[in-house]
Amino acid sequence: MKTPSRILHFDADNFFASCEEILLPALRGRPLIVAGGRRNDGFVLSANRRAKASGIKTGIAVFAARRLCAELVCRAARVEAYKIISARMFKVLSEFSPLVLPISIDEGFMDFSAEADGAVRWRELSATILREVGLNLSGGLADSRWLAKILTDLSKPGFLEVGAGTEKEFLAKRHVGELSGIGENRA
Repeated sequence: MKTPSRILHFDADNFFASCEEILLPALRGRPLIVAGGRRNDGFVLSANRRAKASGIKTGIAVFAARRLCAELVCRAARVEAYKIISARMFKVLSEFSPLVLPISIDEGFMDFSAEADGAVRWRELSATILREVGLNLSGGLADSRWLAKILTDLSKPGFLEVGAGTEKEFLAKRHVGELSGIGENRA
């Protein structure tokens, strides 16, 4: 009998804002957004947890974010610097699995099939990324990448796992719109 695949989906929490906190440690603990637009005052690309606690969400206008939080710090996106931090993260991740598949600058999939206890290995991995890179990760572990991605989205911030053989039971309680790539009309 074939051992089921175990796929880990990981996503760095609030990646652009977290990168700014790594690059400028004085920003830690302050409500922070990274802004886009021609003059970096158009819309929110990323917000840290303190900013999100004020109701700020990715995609809202910067002027609206400033109304929600008077002490908000707004930084311009520095994508080249974020790419360097991303490369450090993926280098560390590759030490945990021979197969790491990036799907963006801050998220991807890993093969965890050989792991006896995926949750224990996840704790080791996420603690190592936090210690060596300075990023918090969220993750999901399942037998398919689609389910692993759903679990990551549900766990933020944190980690969720669905055991082999329990996928149908778990998915029966979920709305089809939670699947990655399923919009309102298609759902």
